[in-house]
Amino acid sequence: MAAPTTGYGTATITNPSAALTDFSLMIDLSTMHASWWTEQNDADGTKGRAYKSDGTTELPCDWIDFDGAGETGWLRVSYDGTLASSGTQTIRIYPPHSDNAAVAAGAAYGSDNAYNWYGYWADGGITDRTGNGHTGSETGGISSGDTTGPLGKATTFDGTDNEIDLSTMLESSNYTVLLWMYSDGGTYNRLFSALSGMEIRSADPETNLNLRDLGGNYGETVAFSVTTWTHVAAIVNHAVTTASIRVDDGTPSEDTDTGSEGSGNDNWIIGGRDGSSGDGWAGKIQEVQVHNSILSDAWITEEYAQTDDNATFWGTWGWTAAGGGIAPIAMRYRMAQ
Repeated sequence: MAAPTTGYGTATITNPSAALTDFSLMIDLSTMHASWWTEQNDADGTKGRAYKSDGTTELPCDWIDFDGAGETGWLRVSYDGTLASSGTQTIRIYPPHSDNAAVAAGAAYGSDNAYNWYGYWADGGITDRTGNGHTGSETGGISSGDTTGPLGKATTFDGTDNEIDLSTMLESSNYTVLLWMYSDGGTYNRLFSALSGMEIRSADPETNLNLRDLGGNYGETVAFSVTTWTHVAAIVNHAVTTASIRVDDGTPSEDTDTGSEGSGNDNWIIGGRDGSSGDGWAGKIQEVQVHNSILSDAWITEEYAQTDDNATFWGTWGWTAAGGGIAPIAMRYRMAQ
């Protein structure tokens, strides 16, 4: 499809340490050039577009919590093909504009095709943004999206019975779980779990995080800081019978996974353990991803880099006006969340 005739924002992607296929880029729209926001004139984020630097290769994208009036929102873009570890790689982002048609979620460049993941729960919500149908339900009086974190909306969990029930799990599969969390402190609180499968939980002392593998072992333990937003990556790899967990892209703690997946009727839970009172997470959670594959170290590092400090990852966004004119650099300021 031909690119829009409006102007567009451009920025250079921070290269990964190794080539990545179909990597999901994350963009904080509040950092876009001032002229980008002047050009946008439609509240429907799906009227925006993403392209590679050639201006002809369109990319699937998902506009998350887009707010044209407030000049905020997040954008996930599937960088289809190879994101190389060297060279200069740039991307074009066209603002939502009334001249463009809306893009349906299931369309070729719609939000469903922005992910090759098992499930993704962003914006503090319960909706699975991958289009795979793994939308959760709130239990225990939880109010999803009631607070903020490093990446927009997050959800507060009371440590007692607040949970998001996903009613699904991966059975006999290799998988990776990524999320951002904030702990208020507390021992044996479940961050993400399946009743007879894996679980991620705070440990004793409360500044440790455990990954329980499928055999019920807690051999994987990593230290973290309470009352600080922390990125978590957990891997269960049946193929080589290992499990590992890391925080903030640090050194992973790895051990043997000796068990097998539990019953397919088990639920996966964000922030709790299948209705067990007192086992819930005390703190906040956002940006939960489940991948039915083993993500590489390079992928996890690149994801952490762009979600930990999005502005540094992208640098200053430029602006090319309609007709090819390049606008001068404009400084933008926003309130810290």
